[in-house]
Amino acid sequence: MRRVALKLGYIGTGYHGFQVQPDLLTVEGAIIEGLKSSGLISDRRRSRYAASARTDRGVHACGHVIAFDTEDYNLTLPRIINTHLPRDIWVWARSEVDPSFDPRRDALYREYRYILYGDSLDLERMKEASRLLIGRHDFANFSKRGEEFSTIRKVHKLDITRSTGNLIIFDIRADAFLRQMVRRIVGALVMIGSGERDIGWLEGLLNGEPASIKPAPPEGLILTDVAYDRISFEVDHYVLTEMRNHLSQLFRRYVVLSAVMDELGKC
Repeated sequence: MRRVALKLGYIGTGYHGFQVQPDLLTVEGAIIEGLKSSGLISDRRRSRYAASARTDRGVHACGHVIAFDTEDYNLTLPRIINTHLPRDIWVWARSEVDPSFDPRRDALYREYRYILYGDSLDLERMKEASRLLIGRHDFANFSKRGEEFSTIRKVHKLDITRSTGNLIIFDIRADAFLRQMVRRIVGALVMIGSGERDIGWLEGLLNGEPASIKPAPPEGLILTDVAYDRISFEVDHYVLTEMRNHLSQLFRRYVVLSAVMDELGKC
């Protein structure tokens, strides 16, 4: 048996999140079925399957990592695995790893990008507020209630930039994230950027003052990277080319749909 790690991407729009759920279509469920149909695994537990993160319904990824044991490493070539996956899920790199490798516990950090439409937000106020979030803090107020483990997390970076078309980009890296943590951070910063709240309110949240933060919508969130020490992934460039062409086709379709929405609004 050999242990392999795979890097994958997916468009999360049509899925009820990443993690397997009974009677619901999930990204992980589709992946496991694909691995079984390809002959790479016969049983999830026997193969010691594990994933680096869980993403909520509607969230996307381009740097998610999974790992499992298999008897046929040759079949782990991404372009082969992808023939057993839906079009909106793709594997694009692989690496043979140590038998003890765990993609969740061994991660050095995870990084997300959030894309927001924000034409009227004060970017400088948001940047100033975001500096308070850097470092180790208790992010209980920025997580979905019911967490049973520590809510202490260390944020390594939080960059906010304005892009074209009135889009604002949030890039956030941390050792690990709580459920909905990124979306609630974005939600809090939007409240500050709109003038609804001030920076003192954000300081209070970090100091444990009770508050309810509405998470930003899931469709703007992308898991962009999960990093490891001394693991080198072999990229399948054929897959990347194919997926970029596919995504370009989707992009053109949505550009047209955007123009249609604009015209309908003028009727």
